[in-house]
Amino acid sequence: MSANPKVSVILTSFNRGKYIRESIESVLSQTFQDLELIIWDDASSDNSWEIIGSYVDPRIKAYRNDETRRYVANRAIQEVATGQYIAIHHSDDVWEPEKLERQVRFLDENPSIGAVFCQTHVIDETGVLLEDDSHFYATIFDQPNRTRFQWLNFFFYHANALCHPSILIRKLCYEDCGVYRKGLGQLPDLEMWIRLCFKYDIHVLPEKLMRFRVRSNEANASGNRPETQARTATEFHLILENYQQIRSAEEMLAIFPEAEEYVRKEEFEPDYVLALLALQDKALPWARLFGISLLYRLLADPEKASRIKAGYDFDYRDFITLTGKYPVFPHTDETAPVSDLIQSQVKILKATLMESENRIAELQQQLSEQRKSHLAIESSLSWRLMSPLRKISSKMQQVAKTAYLEKFMAMGAPHKGLEVDVDFYLKMYPDVARMGLNPADHYRTHGRREGRLPNPEYIQKLGDFSEFTVTRETLLIIFAEGSAADSENFLIEMMALLGLRYNLIALVIEGDERRMSLRSAGAVVFQVAAKNANPVLWEAVIDNICRCQTIRLALIDGIGPLCFSRMLARLFIPTISLPHDLISENHSAGALEETLYWSSLTLFPCQSLLTAARSFFPYLDDRIATVLRQGLSLSALRKQEPLASLHCSPRASNEIVVLGGGELQYQSGVDLFVACAAILIQESPNVRYRFIWIRESEGTTPDQKYISSVVDQIQRMGVAQVMSYFDKKSPATPGYAEADLYLLTTRFSAFSSEGLEAMAAGLPVVCFDQGSVVPEILSEEGLDEACVAPYLDIHHMADQVRLLSENENQRRAIGTRCRSLVRQPKFGREAYVSALEKIACSILDRPTQIRADIEDIHRSGRFCYDFASIQLGREIPEKERIHAYILSWLTGIRRTKPTPGFHPAVYAAEHGLANPHADSFADYIRAGCPQGPWLQHVIRPMDTRKLVVPENQKVALHLHVFYPHLLSAMLERLEQNTLKPDLFVSVPHADHRILVEEILANYSGRVVRLEVVPNRGRDIGPLLTQFGAELLTNYELIGHLHTKLSPHADPDIGASWYFFLLEHLLGGVGGAMADTIIAAMVADPTLGLVFPDNPHPVGWDRNLPHALHLAKRLGIEKLPEHFNFPVGTMFWARAEKLRPLFDLSLTWSDYPAEPVATDGTLLHAIERIFPFLPSPACARNAVVNVSGLSR
Repeated sequence: MSANPKVSVILTSFNRGKYIRESIESVLSQTFQDLELIIWDDASSDNSWEIIGSYVDPRIKAYRNDETRRYVANRAIQEVATGQYIAIHHSDDVWEPEKLERQVRFLDENPSIGAVFCQTHVIDETGVLLEDDSHFYATIFDQPNRTRFQWLNFFFYHANALCHPSILIRKLCYEDCGVYRKGLGQLPDLEMWIRLCFKYDIHVLPEKLMRFRVRSNEANASGNRPETQARTATEFHLILENYQQIRSAEEMLAIFPEAEEYVRKEEFEPDYVLALLALQDKALPWARLFGISLLYRLLADPEKASRIKAGYDFDYRDFITLTGKYPVFPHTDETAPVSDLIQSQVKILKATLMESENRIAELQQQLSEQRKSHLAIESSLSWRLMSPLRKISSKMQQVAKTAYLEKFMAMGAPHKGLEVDVDFYLKMYPDVARMGLNPADHYRTHGRREGRLPNPEYIQKLGDFSEFTVTRETLLIIFAEGSAADSENFLIEMMALLGLRYNLIALVIEGDERRMSLRSAGAVVFQVAAKNANPVLWEAVIDNICRCQTIRLALIDGIGPLCFSRMLARLFIPTISLPHDLISENHSAGALEETLYWSSLTLFPCQSLLTAARSFFPYLDDRIATVLRQGLSLSALRKQEPLASLHCSPRASNEIVVLGGGELQYQSGVDLFVACAAILIQESPNVRYRFIWIRESEGTTPDQKYISSVVDQIQRMGVAQVMSYFDKKSPATPGYAEADLYLLTTRFSAFSSEGLEAMAAGLPVVCFDQGSVVPEILSEEGLDEACVAPYLDIHHMADQVRLLSENENQRRAIGTRCRSLVRQPKFGREAYVSALEKIACSILDRPTQIRADIEDIHRSGRFCYDFASIQLGREIPEKERIHAYILSWLTGIRRTKPTPGFHPAVYAAEHGLANPHADSFADYIRAGCPQGPWLQHVIRPMDTRKLVVPENQKVALHLHVFYPHLLSAMLERLEQNTLKPDLFVSVPHADHRILVEEILANYSGRVVRLEVVPNRGRDIGPLLTQFGAELLTNYELIGHLHTKLSPHADPDIGASWYFFLLEHLLGGVGGAMADTIIAAMVADPTLGLVFPDNPHPVGWDRNLPHALHLAKRLGIEKLPEHFNFPVGTMFWARAEKLRPLFDLSLTWSDYPAEPVATDGTLLHAIERIFPFLPSPACARNAVVNVSGLSR
């Protein structure tokens, strides 16, 4: 037997003490024994629980609710069951001994079948076989086998006819289709079968392998009583909504062949066809109400109403006629006599059917015998030996069949409802585009069989836009990744509130369990299968939605691997993203960057998460990122305490119980919890501690390597005797009432429901600063000293736990404060929604402004595409590139300048904006392109034959050579120029001198100095300290360059930057740029500094303190916030411009020692201070730009 049983039997119990022992015994006596029996009593008031408790069989797991809750099977399936198969059993029914054996064998042999039922004997209260053939249950379960499509047809017209406690179902089916839907009292099983059959085939064994008990007083849950009749009618009408997931004509005809007369290939409207089917004579009255409702909603949608009129010649006048034709609400008083007459006639008719039913039974017996003979043949040796030949034959038949179908389709056979969208198909499936295939032909012959989508409308949808209230605004909610267990309930409750005020459209991955909750909130839910969930399909789906509905606002829950915010920004839809974390197994830091960049606003659930984001993106603008905390859901606040532990020893009077919890992952800090426990045990030997870790049963897969290391840690630290572990959803888990305090050791969890739930239960919570939202709440309320430890400081945390352990009054007082804190209205869903609406109002007009800015910039013709957006690729449309530029300044991410010589931030600061929400460059254009410090003179390539270049002796070039292998390329560029400046060369290593000297021998100009210098001060130290005095005395113009690799950065980025600088300062595709620059400086004596215009502006970063100190020494009164400077410290300058720096007489000891930090040093401050050096005669700066070059 395997570690986990193959079958989990779930027996639900409620006040069936008279029968439950027989039900239990029928399970324990099964011929198939690899099982567990999960008995869940729903607070029975009779002796059921005592009978259950009398069993000591190790296969039995018994649980009991503290009050009647219904749907106990759901909890057992989701929280307890470990078997591959699940059998549902009722506490008044009885199984035959071989039931499980036969059903398990069938599922093992038929992996494509999702569930197997069986036929049943019907017994009365005493266990005697029911002899009244006119009884409703006498033959209802005697059903033939059908395909899943035929079952869906049967359920639509006839409701349920499958015996629930006869089922054996794969647990995978519950995980894929969901469990029983809450809110249904009579037909939760039928609703489940419908969802099941949309994905899986089912089978009914012809043998009667169980005994279904009916009560003489109709006491069964499904008994024929007035309240059950009313409830059944209502629920049947509701669950028919499941059929609205039919979207294609192909699937419609598979389920309803009779719909062929209603299907129009050109104007297929599935909900209209469903409505007509529901109004057929054979449909039940409750189905007719469903059909009437569908038509009413369709006619409320002008687009669909027009399509129905065109395709079916049906409009509101025909609808009014229908509503008078089909009575859907019975008039009880008037129909009672007729109903009695009908009932008597039914009994007569049933009696006349007896002979036919007996004949059917005889035929079924014959069929059973024939199957036994067939099984005997299959088990024979000859049959097994011939198996390979049969497989070959079957394969050949399939090939022949496929060839025939392809030929048939090629002849023009009808293919209703699956028109191929050519553009979509080629984008969705690039392999088809690469091979040059015809999309329609490929789909018809191969794609459909491979599960490819012909068009973006071929996805599942729950609900319809016709349900919307026309006076309400419409919100689009996208679930970008799997549910975040911490915040899921709160989010669903928030959606329910939004559903009261707005029309909701939700996009989810197929199988997302939140879809039905969203549907209940009134949302129209679009489901995309995970295998098809790529940007092409999502964009197409979003485009289609936006063509049908005006989206006022989009909310994106999570980040995920796809950039939904980009899709929405392209459509100028205001978008708010709600990330759960920065980086996860579902997405990278790059996905976070895209989310921040394209979203109108990103709302972080806690300040520490926003702070962490700013560490990645230091220029992140406050306008696009802020904090809005979530609270606990109402269900979390109201939930009852779990049952008392069944496994913990009784608690001693002086024992301190410390709870912790979360996933068994590194991020949850289980190892920190253990380490803190070890410190407390060692340093407080007189205190009896017990530590309990409660694992979340939902979420990421446990990290087995990490778990193994924690287990080893527990043993080595000697805390095994005081350490326990429980699953959160298990009824055996200790409740908060059994604990004294909660230890939140998470390294980072933005929401941290465990800590908040503990606070709501009145426990003091000790946690790490910056670990989640919990320390932020505690610190704001003045509880940081007692409850918040420095980040990952377990010794400080242990001290806080010990102090609380020793002071019961303080512990209780803090617990009371914690409880009141999280229950404040500001943490409730109403406050969250109100704050969300207020925040949303501030960004609703932003896309409109962006679109206007794009149009004005594009119309002006002043945007330099090869400078500002070269990284986007030249194939990107011009307006999209302008859009990207605008967002770069709005967000502070990937900021770029729109054209050489213009600095948007300087313009905004110095000139101001007529509209504070407008882009700076757009405002500059609207203002008539005024002159000001935001503009710098731009030097561009010129015909060097017309240039006036000074004598070589007046120009010097300092080269700092840290990487000798790069020097040759530098000199080759220099040789393109007429100017041959005197070279001053520094090398930081003596062993490089000889190699550099050999390379310099090829230079056609003069090499004045080649010096070995200390490896200090990088390239700036040699310029100022080694050569400064000589350069200042003997030359008018000075160039400064160095070999550059940027080893701390991406090699490709460093290389492109180096290439960019050399091309602009020495020459290349732009010609002799050194000649061009020097000639410009000779022509304009006021030009003091010339450097390449970096498309991506850089600010002071962490260098401002150094710069302010340096500015004071240099006599610079004010440093602006935004500016241009020679990024990379390569430039041409007038000697007089550099004099203030030379005059500082910096020594080698003034520079930081290697290794130098990548930011925040004197060297980085000097790099930024060059433009502001006080030289009145040459105060102007200029930038260089070679068209087509960017970085």
